[in-house]
Amino acid sequence: SATSRGAIHRFTYPLGQNRSVKLLLSAPPNAFWGIELHEYSYKVVSDRRFEGCMVTLNRGIGSAISHLCFVIEFSQPFTVSTSADQPDSIFTFGSHGSAEVIARVAVSRTDLDHARAAFVEVDGRSLEDVAVAARRRWDRALGVIEADIEPASRKRIFYTALYHSMLAPNLLSDSDGSYRLQNGRHLPTTTQEMAGHPISFKQLDSELPLFNATSGNMYHTFSLWDTYRSLHPLMNLIHPEQSRDFGNSLLAMGKTWGYLPPWQLIQSPADMMGGDGGSIVLTDMALSGLVEGKNAFQFLKK
Repeated sequence: SATSRGAIHRFTYPLGQNRSVKLLLSAPPNAFWGIELHEYSYKVVSDRRFEGCMVTLNRGIGSAISHLCFVIEFSQPFTVSTSADQPDSIFTFGSHGSAEVIARVAVSRTDLDHARAAFVEVDGRSLEDVAVAARRRWDRALGVIEADIEPASRKRIFYTALYHSMLAPNLLSDSDGSYRLQNGRHLPTTTQEMAGHPISFKQLDSELPLFNATSGNMYHTFSLWDTYRSLHPLMNLIHPEQSRDFGNSLLAMGKTWGYLPPWQLIQSPADMMGGDGGSIVLTDMALSGLVEGKNAFQFLKK
């Protein structure tokens, strides 16, 4: 189960058998996203804690930079198998002890210090505790609509679809408002110029500079040609505070890049989609009073 910036995983093994977990930093074979791992680092902090960062470029649906830092803490001591030329790691827990291994994970797209700070969301908590809290959050989110639908199977379909509508955009900022976005080099003349590019850790502060969300949370991954006519009008009605954060996120991206991309992925503008869904989304939000009209108009007039 998961929190806003963390998760708890439980692995159960047959008694008496060797227990192991493999951490993949490399791209899965035939990954739809076309993930390219460009740089990574990790450190064994103790016999229970492992942490690191990675920079990837996701080419499958519009090129986009992804910077991710993580902290993993296991409930049992491990030995880890790593190599200098291999990004993946295998954690082995032996054949003795409990059949269950708990992994607590926290992440940040800003830096490792923020991933460590996010660990408070899962530190010392059980899987059951986190799962109950997550279910309550989903109950509140889905419960804004009370649907009376027969038969029950149709009602299940309705709420499943509503659940799916709330899986993205995704949280980008840390609890203190910190986040990173690709820098705004110049106004593009073609959609192909709306794309991420490979970067290294040394280039992080110049190519993926640090910003701070002054109010609310910063979100990423706006599939605007899919969502301008359906998802965002719905969210404006049933979750206006969330929509306000979405709108302010788009405005922050427009301020950074000087334009609204037709498709925004992770920490970059992207060239995947056509049209100008962002302008439609911001117009509707401005007319609904969710964002300041004068702030939206500076991008709409372009």
